[in-house]
Amino acid sequence: MVSSRLRVEFRVEPTTELEVIQSATDSDSVELDNAIYAGDGQWYQHLTVTTDLPVGSIRGHLSDGVVTELVALSPAEESDLTYYILALMEEPDPFVVSEVTEVKSIPHRIRLVDGQLTVTTSVEDWEHLKRVAEHLEASYRNFELLSTSQKAWTGTPLGTNQLKHAVRGEVSESQLELLAEAYRNGYFDVPQAVTAKELASILGTSQSTLSEALRNAQYTLFEILFGEK
Repeated sequence: MVSSRLRVEFRVEPTTELEVIQSATDSDSVELDNAIYAGDGQWYQHLTVTTDLPVGSIRGHLSDGVVTELVALSPAEESDLTYYILALMEEPDPFVVSEVTEVKSIPHRIRLVDGQLTVTTSVEDWEHLKRVAEHLEASYRNFELLSTSQKAWTGTPLGTNQLKHAVRGEVSESQLELLAEAYRNGYFDVPQAVTAKELASILGTSQSTLSEALRNAQYTLFEILFGEK
């Protein structure tokens, strides 16, 4: 039987190409979705970026010596701000994927926001977390532990969250924002922290308009999960 694990979120100062990607694309955030080692210090990396720049500008900036090879660049179908990038890049040491896995920690999410690299991983226990922290403190300029939680199962590792890409490709930006606001305000809590009427008041809309918009957004999600009826 697999024992429970600690889910850990921490922050380090970036020393990787993610910082270069964020600068080149003038993006609000860069998320590393997957990384595959290609030899000689080169990595194929799949990234999600959020930026106001048009595709042509992004392609031009990335091709100007930022990446070794820009393999693919595609916008999310229902978003004018989100793009998926597949590129071959040379990563200097330390590279966060190598550093995290070297100490047998399982990475789940790696993202660069506001100049800080935030990483979510799983470790075996508190003693394992101590070893991970010591290793990363030696590799990076800083290490800041943000949160820990006990999980009954390990969860999916980096590179296996396909639902995220499906959602970003099919659900509109306004629908995602509405669902996020409803979630953050406790509309989906059990019991509900806010009613539909209260949430509508918070968002400055009518209850009927909110209810219809939420149903449409949820229906789109269900189509992604279960297919068309």
